[in-house]
Amino acid sequence: MHYTDGRAVKPVPFELDSAGDPIKRGGAAATKAKIDELDEKIDIYHQKNSLVKQQLFSMITDRLLLHIQKLDKASKRFAPSTKARASLYKSTCDVGYKILDAMKEEM
Repeated sequence: MHYTDGRAVKPVPFELDSAGDPIKRGGAAATKAKIDELDEKIDIYHQKNSLVKQQLFSMITDRLLLHIQKLDKASKRFAPSTKARASLYKSTCDVGYKILDAMKEEM
């Protein structure tokens, strides 16, 4: 859930020294184990973030999809759809007016 509400933090990759070797924040050379561990954390972050995006995209209309598709984080994409859904719950319809039409107009 922390991917949808913005609590997930993308791991920061190691910096590179002048020779192109990865170094830690303190300037010490990164070990092979630390490099592999960080690579795995970055991969897991991207996989889970992509999964949330995929699930979110499958639940919304094409119009809302075009609006949020350019946003880079899943949490930023989730906020507009939550706001749109909240406004739908509060909306009411006139007698004889289809609720589906009202929902399409709101989205």
